[in-house]
Amino acid sequence: MRSPSPVQRRLPITVPIVGPLRSMEAARAELETDEDEIMDLIGDRQLIAFDLRSPSSTVAYLRIHAPSIQGVKDRRAKGEVFKADPMTDEELEIVIASILSTNRPLVPLTTFRKRVVCSSTHLHELIAAECLKAEGGNAINKTPLLHRTSIVAFLKERVFVG
Repeated sequence: MRSPSPVQRRLPITVPIVGPLRSMEAARAELETDEDEIMDLIGDRQLIAFDLRSPSSTVAYLRIHAPSIQGVKDRRAKGEVFKADPMTDEELEIVIASILSTNRPLVPLTTFRKRVVCSSTHLHELIAAECLKAEGGNAINKTPLLHRTSIVAFLKERVFVG
């Protein structure tokens, strides 16, 4: 039996990232920077972020709006310095609409989970804490349906400004 190599080769594998939100780790990778710089960009309102933590958590669970990441990349490529004004209610509505991508009154939990890049367990915790309102999901293999109005209200109160 061969002993394992002390150093593993990094394989040139790329995984396409889809969806409107990114984790802190994905944002760091896309912007090639550290967490402190990401937090500064959020504080300067260059990045739009949402804190999706459950009420019992003391640790932020940030998700960053992908188009704002692309905006930072584009401005950096052009050498532009930018500080945004506070987001208006209308702009926030547009951002939330891009996250949901549907006007249906009920959104499957699995669909929302993919859009916000988090586990279904985390979303079930938010439902149990009454941060999100859901119905159904009691039968085997039947996903709960989240009320769109509860998602919109949740995201509006969870905009993170640093």
